[in-house]
Amino acid sequence: SAFYNWSKPFQNRRYIFTLNGLLNYNHNVALADSLKNIGKNVLAAQGLVFEYNPKEWLEVDFGVRYSVNATKYSLPQEQSPNYNSWTLTSNSRVDFPGGIVFRYDFQYIINNGLASSVSKNIALLNASLEKTLFKKKNGFLRLSGYDIFKQNTNINRTVTGNNITDTRTNRLTRYFMLSFTY
Repeated sequence: SAFYNWSKPFQNRRYIFTLNGLLNYNHNVALADSLKNIGKNVLAAQGLVFEYNPKEWLEVDFGVRYSVNATKYSLPQEQSPNYNSWTLTSNSRVDFPGGIVFRYDFQYIINNGLASSVSKNIALLNASLEKTLFKKKNGFLRLSGYDIFKQNTNINRTVTGNNITDTRTNRLTRYFMLSFTY
């Protein structure tokens, strides 16, 4: 496995450009009908994020990430399943007068090549609105919404020997939380 992250700020952190990626390799050996079957699995991903901070009260970023999961088997009759996904992201923070802060984080995930019962594009949106309290600004009240579109699922592919498992797991979906911090 390998992972990297590189960021470069420009104009006193007004613009920040980030590249990140990962590479993972698995070598699996299994028996298929009493024949040795070697599965070679590669997961590679590359991401790019552009952050823009024009004013002290505004931060926004946009990103894209592409990942591919490819498997090759030594036995010719075994299918070699491949899938890929694109993830589009955006995050923002806006400070309004009066100590009010709005934040959101958004992801849109496009999956290709998974089993039809699992392959689903997912839009995830979390957002919050908070108010700073007290003279020393040492407290705040926040209303947060999680999985606002109610689409939060985890999609995973596991490749071991001659077995491929695509899994979609439902997670805790849409909920709202009011919190006070001092």
